Amino acid sequence: IVNGIDSVRLIPNDIDPYDAIFFPSVETALSLVHDAHVRNGERVGVFGQGLIGLLVTRILQDTDCDSSIFDINLDRLGISSIMACSEALLAGTSTPNSFDATIEVSGDARALQSAIDSTS
Repeated sequence: IVNGIDSVRLIPNDIDPYDAIFFPSVETALSLVHDAHVRNGERVGVFGQGLIGLLVTRILQDTDCDSSIFDINLDRLGISSIMACSEALLAGTSTPNSFDATIEVSGDARALQSAIDSTS
């Protein structure tokens, strides 16, 4: 990929380059939460805890919503639990509750169908 000089942005001196590499992923996660129209007090299901899913979970931590997290990887679920989600569940072993909003970031068709089916 070749970009023009106009698309290059310098990282400010007070931001660590290792933090800056996450900016595009954080922007994606924040956009997903924003587009889901999550409101305080709502129940939110997040399907998938890869990089974007973990960032979505972290952003939801700053809201007053009740978040349930689903993934097939126990290590990722452990990280999600540390981030104070309401519950971290192994995907495929439990039936999702009814959610006000769901965010599917696993890329798995079964997870997408579960997200659709569990959204009220």
